[in-house]
Amino acid sequence: MQGAMILGVGAVAWFVYRSGALGRILIMIEKAGFWGPFIFLGAYALACIFFVPFGIFSFSGGMLFGFWRGSALSVLGNGLGSVAAFWIGRYLARRWVERALAGNAFFKRFFGALEQKGWKMVLLARLSHVFPFSVGNYAFGTTRIPGWQYGAVTALGTIPSAMIFAYLGALTGHISLHHHGAWPKMPAEWAAIILGFVATVALFLFVRRMARKALIKSAVL
Repeated sequence: MQGAMILGVGAVAWFVYRSGALGRILIMIEKAGFWGPFIFLGAYALACIFFVPFGIFSFSGGMLFGFWRGSALSVLGNGLGSVAAFWIGRYLARRWVERALAGNAFFKRFFGALEQKGWKMVLLARLSHVFPFSVGNYAFGTTRIPGWQYGAVTALGTIPSAMIFAYLGALTGHISLHHHGAWPKMPAEWAAIILGFVATVALFLFVRRMARKALIKSAVL
């Protein structure tokens, strides 16, 4: 089972990056009209399950739907995919995940703290990015944290990073429109856009730093 899962994940990752599947998915979403956001959510959820970096879809969401809508859809898509991977890790692939984590000193310390502090440790892990989201989804499935609680906390912890990538995507879209003359901008408007991005990044870095400090106090890092 372990070998088959590794091969399956590897095949999906290779297909996404080498076949241009992501580009075709984004074009399909853009042309889908009313159904576009729903297709985006499904694609995002599958990306979480198959270890595709979530930033790719959050960035694309910003380009396709704008900053606010793209951020909201990214948080929801990440939440759905994370919960799906969580339940897979808890029931369908529990033994494989437990074997993969056996002997890992970091996860042992982290799960020890999780037993005492519960959902707060999940939130700190999401905000600090101490390990990849996709790995954490399956790993948390082996703990005793309730699924609904994990989903809610994961969505909350995803907000800062999703906003960063969505902002980048939206900014890229604005630059593209400006380059083609479809959206002329005054210098003051560009300054506001850039300052907004800088402020968003600064807030993200501050939150991540505080989360890491909290994990250090918990003897995890």
